[in-house]
Amino acid sequence: MTRKHYIVQARLLSEWRERFYPKSEEFNSLVDDFCRYFKRDNSRFDPARFREACGVAYLTEGVKR
Repeated sequence: MTRKHYIVQARLLSEWRERFYPKSEEFNSLVDDFCRYFKRDNSRFDPARFREACGVAYLTEGVKR
């Protein structure tokens, strides 16, 4: 995938968070799952930047930068 794909995914997830997952640990877990997948797909993928774009402002141990 390319950067534009990651941007679209982050926008879509952010919209879902606002509608269905406000302040939800389930949403944080969902974003972490996406980060793990994207990191495997692209070693240059930046999970922290993606989380920020999704509206998740925390770091987890499970996804390496």
